[in-house]
Amino acid sequence: MRGLTLEIKEGDFVAVMGPSGSGKSTAVNMIGCLDIPSKGKIYLDGEDISLMTESDLAQIRGKKIGFVFQQFNLIPTLTALENVALPMVFQGYEKEERIKRASDLLKLVGLEERMNHRPTELSGGQQQRVAIARALSNDPQILLADEPTGNLDQKTGKEIMNLLFDLHREGKTIVMVSHDAKLAEHAKRVELLIDGKIVKSYNGKNHTK
Repeated sequence: MRGLTLEIKEGDFVAVMGPSGSGKSTAVNMIGCLDIPSKGKIYLDGEDISLMTESDLAQIRGKKIGFVFQQFNLIPTLTALENVALPMVFQGYEKEERIKRASDLLKLVGLEERMNHRPTELSGGQQQRVAIARALSNDPQILLADEPTGNLDQKTGKEIMNLLFDLHREGKTIVMVSHDAKLAEHAKRVELLIDGKIVKSYNGKNHTK
């Protein structure tokens, strides 16, 4: 990052776009409390997270931020239901509540018939839907999606994007990393990152929605 200044408001859908090596993932990792800057400040809900301990950052990640990665990162030995329920264990949910909420979330993403399947028994698109359900398990304020359609074919990628649009319409704040201009332009706002700096900011197709 080189003097990056970025403001994301509650309810935004922001796409961070740029070529490989431009700093997109680094920027989103810092927004998501996975990394802290060597200098500068990052505010989340008015608190400077760059001053927090790793323990405090872990709490914020667990409660306020949901992550969706290009590689899905599902645990292969667990079923879809168990994968979605797992983050709730660390937030102290009772087992019955975990199972009910995980089940409801899998229904939300259209996988009610696949709850007891393991990742190897699911298509790439289905695995990404499980990953999105898992990201929503603790009802986070912010959903961070790093190339969420990168490993999917065009048709399946469009389905995943439609799911993200639906979540945005329901009030979720979404920050999405993408190198695909056609994909990024469907966000509410697009931030173009080159060599660690934002060089252009413009409205996407959803800026009035």
